[in-house]
Amino acid sequence: MDEQTGRNPYYTRIYEDSNEEPRPARSGIAPLRTVDTLAACLVVGFFGIVAAVVGSLGPWVKFTDPASAVSVTLSGMQGDGKITLALIALCGAAIFERATQGRGWLLWIAAVASLAVTVVAAIALNTVSDRSNEIEMRGVISVADWGVWSTLVGAILVATCSVCAICSDRQSA
Repeated sequence: MDEQTGRNPYYTRIYEDSNEEPRPARSGIAPLRTVDTLAACLVVGFFGIVAAVVGSLGPWVKFTDPASAVSVTLSGMQGDGKITLALIALCGAAIFERATQGRGWLLWIAAVASLAVTVVAAIALNTVSDRSNEIEMRGVISVADWGVWSTLVGAILVATCSVCAICSDRQSA
């Protein structure tokens, strides 16, 4: 009990002149609001876009000849990285436009385009792993490099954040 006011400091009133019973004070953690959730989704989505762009430009496959210790790396720009870069740029434009102009329907474009990037990156990973046995018979080791993994993880992050932002938009409407 507070000796000056005669009130319990762990209880608070909504209005000082209200006659309703006091209720427990909130903890130090503020509840998530829809606007906060939407902003968080858009910010995390931008991080996913950066990861996917860097991955699209980075190395996707590395071939190594153990006999001569020669390595050759293929960039994403030499294949499907062009497709993923274009689709991720579309996602970035849609999410940026949603963040600045408030057009919620653009999040659907970002969600579909990021799912397409996810499919392209997953197919590229599958192709590398399927052909690695065939290539290893010739004495060359092939592995998926960090670029394709970064593209895949970034695209999944963008897709997840787009869907969360769509849900958050629907709750606030």
